[in-house]
Amino acid sequence: MNNKLLSLSLLFVLLTYSISAQNNLLSIEDAVLRQRTTLAPQKLNQLQWIKGTNDFSYVEKESILIRGTVENTDRREVLSLIELNTELKKLNLDTVNIFPAILWKNGDEFNFTASQKSINYNFSTSSLAVQGSRDFGGKAENIDTEANKEISAFTVKNNLFISDGTTIKQITNDADSNIVNGQSVHREEFGIFKGTFWSPKGTRLAFYRMDQTMVTDYPIIDWTTQPARVTEIKYPMAGGKSHHVTLGVYDIASGKKIFLQTGEPAEQYLTNIEWSPDEQHVYIAVLNRDQNHLHFNSYNANTGAFEKTLFEESDEKYIQPLHPMVFIKHHPNLFIWQSARDG
Repeated sequence: MNNKLLSLSLLFVLLTYSISAQNNLLSIEDAVLRQRTTLAPQKLNQLQWIKGTNDFSYVEKESILIRGTVENTDRREVLSLIELNTELKKLNLDTVNIFPAILWKNGDEFNFTASQKSINYNFSTSSLAVQGSRDFGGKAENIDTEANKEISAFTVKNNLFISDGTTIKQITNDADSNIVNGQSVHREEFGIFKGTFWSPKGTRLAFYRMDQTMVTDYPIIDWTTQPARVTEIKYPMAGGKSHHVTLGVYDIASGKKIFLQTGEPAEQYLTNIEWSPDEQHVYIAVLNRDQNHLHFNSYNANTGAFEKTLFEESDEKYIQPLHPMVFIKHHPNLFIWQSARDG
């Protein structure tokens, strides 16, 4: 009898606590201060498809590479941080504290950077191989490597460079720091998170060029220094002038550089950049500044000429394209376009 009373009492306490917890309101303070900690959604680190397969991978606890497949629910550990560091030591390279960012070359091999070197890990041999140098100098940022050809694009200040591991070549030469090349644009809206886009075979590089000379300076306080200091950024206020963005294409073999003829008005958003599988066309979701009318355009990658508008989208409120087109494997004329136009 006593045991039953104890069990019922515990159940009552748990139910009361659960109901009480469900009735707690989220405060503004919690929403702001805890959005990146206890209230942050869980996610899979480095989730990506494995090239040439139906498999995917992600990194668990910053130390274990997990591989799965769409064909079943099996997940298996394929490489640990300890195993990776063991192979790095064999090459007399510095070990890493967390699992590095990887890029799959095929179903059996991935590439990563460590000790300023391009390194491949091969699962067949369970070993590493150094492919070349990635020492671009201490000021290099926005590094974007084409794994198949071992070519890297990167920025130094406001200009764009490429390196094949032996030589470094400067692609843009804008002296005005308000003209920015190879970096994310449009305040990183519309799914934009970088400014360089390698073609499928790595023979060409598309890149953003953003002219901010006409945009008003906006002062912000840098609290990371002591004493705090005021710095200025370019911020396109509503109703004010906005930056002008264009898209360049650089051919690795010829060294030729062109800009796509994206036309007027100059104040528009060039979003969701994608190459055609044959590298002959570049596709852009061009959005007007009012963000309510989209033209999905095709451009000639050799001449930069506008080719055609594949389709348009409009909405009386707004349009928010977030994902580039995805071509169907073995069907280069078919692609998937993700849109919220149907609700």
